[in-house]
Amino acid sequence: MSKVRIIFICILLITVAACSSPEEKKAKHLSRGLKYFNEGKYNEAIIEYKNAVQISPKDSEGHYRLGLALIRSGRLQDLSNAYKELSQAVEINPDIMDAQIQIGNILLLSREYSKAKEKGEMVLKKEPSNVDAHLLLGNAFAGLNKDGDAIREVKKAIELDPKRITSYLNLGGIYVTQNNLNEAERVYREAIAIDTKSIQARLALANLHYLGKDMTAAEEGYKEAISIDPKNLNLHITLGRFYSSQKRYKEAEAKYIEAGGVDPKNPLSQIILGDLYLFQKRDDDAVKAYQKGDEIKPDDLTAKKRLASFYLTKTKIDESLKYVDKILEKNSNDQEGHSLKGRIFLAKLKVSEAISEFQKVLKDEPGRSDVRYFLAQAHMIAGDLQLSKNELTEVLK
Repeated sequence: MSKVRIIFICILLITVAACSSPEEKKAKHLSRGLKYFNEGKYNEAIIEYKNAVQISPKDSEGHYRLGLALIRSGRLQDLSNAYKELSQAVEINPDIMDAQIQIGNILLLSREYSKAKEKGEMVLKKEPSNVDAHLLLGNAFAGLNKDGDAIREVKKAIELDPKRITSYLNLGGIYVTQNNLNEAERVYREAIAIDTKSIQARLALANLHYLGKDMTAAEEGYKEAISIDPKNLNLHITLGRFYSSQKRYKEAEAKYIEAGGVDPKNPLSQIILGDLYLFQKRDDDAVKAYQKGDEIKPDDLTAKKRLASFYLTKTKIDESLKYVDKILEKNSNDQEGHSLKGRIFLAKLKVSEAISEFQKVLKDEPGRSDVRYFLAQAHMIAGDLQLSKNELTEVLK
């Protein structure tokens, strides 16, 4: 290739790059983010939206979309970041009503019911017929133990959108907290009449029967849900857990094994099966189930954590460490991995290393009382009795 041609190509590339303005780049990231979001690829969507807000930090839509993707990721640790992004979105543009509602829902999860109530009321001042705002306000009132107000708001949501099943589930849930099981059953049955294929409504009714100790009706409800969506792994797991709660362990085992065939690429059924075996003191079977779960999806750390914890309780330290190292190799910030490594160091009487691992966990998860307990043990072995006492005091709070 001649020098002239190389120079021409370089000039062309520079020109094309220059023609792509920051606004165009932002639009591409937002567009790709929306595509990933709609496909359920939330991690990919998060990356695209982060790129968009990095280009344009004052773009309210970018912060809003990033907040939604963080919520949908399903990771509890992402909720605080979602709250931050949504708050930035409404600071820039207070009229993004769904962002205000999503902030309110996060506040509900944080049990900040008064603040959630303020968000619901603020949205309803601007949009009196906003169904989500009425539900937010209803749930906030329920958290504040104002059941009458809660029922009024959720009934208003039903009046505005009679076919939205989640509103009936909210209303039924409020009646359950009042121990008004008959009214809750009426509401759940009304939801099923509106949508006979609603799995959520059938599960709510089955759970209600379980609460009312009508185990025959509960079992039938769980089976009806499976008949609607037989490929839904979680429904099979739910029925298996029901059997286990009734000490029908053989039926639970059979259901978990059946669930493994429903979704062979998902390790969950093997992990739950391993938990059942461990409860029954069938250690060898438990290890085999966990190992099979790990083989099915090596990138999922759950089975590795189960195996690491199992071997640690059996004082098979080297076996436990093997799995802990794999966990931290996959995710160096995994808090459970650091907790397990701290316990291994503690078992080896490597006190300073154990303390360091426990402190890493507590820096991000200060509410972990189990880790504080082990940290207290480490300080006691080190002879720091006051520090040990301080940690035990935190455990007992």
